[in-house]
Amino acid sequence: MYNLNTKKRMNNQDICRFLMSFLYEIDLRIIDVNVEYNGEYYITKYKSVVSGEIIDSKIKFIDDKIIWGNLNGRWRDDNRDSVITYKIYGNKVKIKETFVSGKKLVKEFN
Repeated sequence: MYNLNTKKRMNNQDICRFLMSFLYEIDLRIIDVNVEYNGEYYITKYKSVVSGEIIDSKIKFIDDKIIWGNLNGRWRDDNRDSVITYKIYGNKVKIKETFVSGKKLVKEFN
């Protein structure tokens, strides 16, 4: 389980965990996300608390953008896909998803 009370500096693995919580709308206190780096992108494995299914995703960072996709699927980087960005503020991370329609979802993690 991810410890929300740590005072350490955020890293890409932390941001990957936050992204899974953000995308699947699951509280970090009840999920466990394993993150590995293969030299090109991060691989996350998350077990759904609802279905028990293992959800494998791939994540890469380009400047302040987070590009992701299902491990065996396409990258979500088409101009019809939403754009996900992040910003680190000390020990907090703000993730924002902007949809083609202009709608925005924002969540802050610490």
